Amino acid sequence: MPPSLSNLLSSGDEGERGASSYENDGGSYGGGQSRSDGDFKFVCINNNNNTVVVVEEPPVEDEYEECFNTNTTLAGIIADILEVPGPISLFPVFPDISIGADVETIAQLCDFLEEQITEGNIPQSGLIDIILRILEINPEISEGVLEESVEALVECLSDIDFG
Repeated sequence: MPPSLSNLLSSGDEGERGASSYENDGGSYGGGQSRSDGDFKFVCINNNNNTVVVVEEPPVEDEYEECFNTNTTLAGIIADILEVPGPISLFPVFPDISIGADVETIAQLCDFLEEQITEGNIPQSGLIDIILRILEINPEISEGVLEESVEALVECLSDIDFG
């Protein structure tokens, strides 16, 4: 065994696997003869106990909220309207449905819309009417909202399969 390797192996610091991890595979260094196809074998064992991290997909509600967030002006106006105490009647669009007073955020509105669509109370095609009805609640706040913004929001929501 070459002197540099024998010093390495005899240093007393043999680690977890010991000196047997560093072998010369029977090669001879005496007398000028050696085996060229196995002079030194290095065994590397990855024993660092890596932790596997599982990344969960974001909740589906985030997709709904993302639709609102693509137009922050419209989302801000709807959020302001939702903060006003009391329920929001969807009359005359959907006379038997109102958005409860407990719906105070965009996330809660998304949950409400998903529930109504899933239960068949409103068709997904009725989303534009609901958004427009919400905006009608306070015309001073929603004045100047472009119809294109509302249509883009509804199209985004429609692309996400609520039910």
